Amino acid sequence: MSESIQKFEELLAQKEIDLENWTGEEDGTKYFAFEESIKNGPRVRVVAALQDKPNFVGTVYLFNYINVSEEKNKEAYYELINELNNDYTYVKFILDDEDNIMMRMHYPVLEGAYDAQTTIDFMLMAVDAAKEEYSKFMKLML
Repeated sequence: MSESIQKFEELLAQKEIDLENWTGEEDGTKYFAFEESIKNGPRVRVVAALQDKPNFVGTVYLFNYINVSEEKNKEAYYELINELNNDYTYVKFILDDEDNIMMRMHYPVLEGAYDAQTTIDFMLMAVDAAKEEYSKFMKLML
């Protein structure tokens, strides 16, 4: 198990934070997840991925945010996504192949310099961005 995974699990235990977790079958990546409700909106799923190797790019995902498959004016969503991606440094809003708007964030995880709190902070940053920007997406649906 990599130092980063071990440090993150130790921090969770120390802070008594219980996250769902599992290990990927192919590469040993460890995933940690929780769900959070957005006021007047969906229950999003936040997932952090920590790889089982010394140096890598950590990733946080936010799923179950908004689906625009029934929307007629997708150009307005593209414009808003581009605007938000310009406004945020780490948070990236993405429209996937199934017309789901999700978020992805990347950050460096370096052996010997990894601060496990960073992963928690990025997970919470994704939730904050989702809550902050939700009304902008809803205005496009009206």
